[in-house]
Amino acid sequence: MLNLFAVALGISLICTAITGPAIASRERQGGVAPTGKTRAAAIQAAKPRNDASTWITLQDYPTDTRHEGVTRYRLLIATTGRVAQCEITESSGSRWLDEATCRNLVRRARFHPATNSQGKAIEGRYEAMMRWYIPD
Repeated sequence: MLNLFAVALGISLICTAITGPAIASRERQGGVAPTGKTRAAAIQAAKPRNDASTWITLQDYPTDTRHEGVTRYRLLIATTGRVAQCEITESSGSRWLDEATCRNLVRRARFHPATNSQGKAIEGRYEAMMRWYIPD
């Protein structure tokens, strides 16, 4: 869990990013290993390469909103380890917070790409949530 503290516009803001398990995309060719297990079992998920606390900071809290909420998202991780796409899977209820989440993840999040059973980089997925709130 990541907690960020700051003062902006005279109010304290706390943004919390809670990451969930990374999800690797399935191999495109599939197949069955000699043991009868699918090759997908050997896929390694995309893993964060840089510190998740730098992905979204308190300076990213939209100053034109006092909304709070949780934004759940799914990232498509390219074979380069960069975020190729950000999809909001559950809105915080605020367009500004949802947009700030994706905008900053695309700019700052970096990953070790997912790999297939041969160790070759493949597209992967990463799912997590960002909790935005203003403490009492």
